[in-house]
Amino acid sequence: MAKAGFALVFGLGILFCVSIYCYYSAQEKCTKDNGHEDVEVGKCLHTAGVDSHNTVDIFGRESFHPLTPSVHINGPIPSNQIPQDRFLMVSGRNCCSELTISFHHMSPELIRIFDFLLYRVSVFGRVPDLAFLEKLYEAKTIPPLV
Repeated sequence: MAKAGFALVFGLGILFCVSIYCYYSAQEKCTKDNGHEDVEVGKCLHTAGVDSHNTVDIFGRESFHPLTPSVHINGPIPSNQIPQDRFLMVSGRNCCSELTISFHHMSPELIRIFDFLLYRVSVFGRVPDLAFLEKLYEAKTIPPLV
């Protein structure tokens, strides 16, 4: 499961304990060499009793993106990727939530560009609607894909 970054919303100590549990107690249910690492980590966390939560916003736009920003924004979505997603993956202006968390397959150069555009550039006159952003997600658990 190398080269993967995961945003998990709980303390590092709990994550460490869950990781140890997954590795030692549920090895038969946690794939090490096959499959997509993000899906396998999800299965392993489910085995450890960690619930999955819906990360699609109220408009159906995803927050975690399995492909590059270019594919999600410009398209087309590869046909082999579509069956792997719980929700319909679309490209274009409505591909991604305003509160997007991650993209996969980003080079270090592209990460630096995103960092610059997100944290060093300001749009004059634009004020974010924080009340709207607070209501962008519905808190609910979802069943596992397994």
